[in-house]
Amino acid sequence: MEIGLGWSNIATDATDCRSAFEAGTIGLWNLQEGIARTDCATVDFGTNTSEYSNDGACDDPRFEGLGEAESPNFEHLGKDATDCQKLCEFDMVFLRDMGAVDLPEPEPVDEVYGDNSGEYTRDGECDDRRFVGGAMAASLGWGSTGRDAADCRDAAEAGLISLWDQQLAAEQTVCSAIDFGDDSSEYANDGTCDDNRFEGRGSASLITSGYEGRDATDCSRMCDYGLIFVRETE
Repeated sequence: MEIGLGWSNIATDATDCRSAFEAGTIGLWNLQEGIARTDCATVDFGTNTSEYSNDGACDDPRFEGLGEAESPNFEHLGKDATDCQKLCEFDMVFLRDMGAVDLPEPEPVDEVYGDNSGEYTRDGECDDRRFVGGAMAASLGWGSTGRDAADCRDAAEAGLISLWDQQLAAEQTVCSAIDFGDDSSEYANDGTCDDNRFEGRGSASLITSGYEGRDATDCSRMCDYGLIFVRETE
């Protein structure tokens, strides 16, 4: 069976479907049978590790109905629990005949690195903003915290990144000695520091390379207030 299932292939895959049907490996889904086999209280809906979790549609291909996503994908099997459970309880999705399909084993969560549930995992860059160093991604937000374990672990073990130490950073940050640059960024004077040389409560929610030394007023003020510190420490 294909990894993804959508409505665009209805009645356009005759040879494959006929062969599988005649071999007894597939059958037509029947709404009444789906309703009869669905007991939401006994279904293991899994986790919310899909990138499409909590978007209001069920992306788990074990289900079918009006609440199902347009193109459910086997990569999201058992990974959209909240959406699918809610829609099941609202009688908007019902089980397809997939009782033999086992949910994937949950990935263990490392106490330091987390898991690999993020959007940019295994791309050779660490997207977890808690870390600093040469192997970090160009754009860093807090949504990938603890969700890029493989990349971050590999980089840390190679000595390319390390966990940011806020206390050490505070000790080494001397605001008066820093060249903050100018205010040439389009985000200058917006109340947060967009310069990715810094970190802290006064930093922007997304820090991106290319803004170094271009948000001077914001960053200088936040530094003076003790709300940002240098990311790179010695």
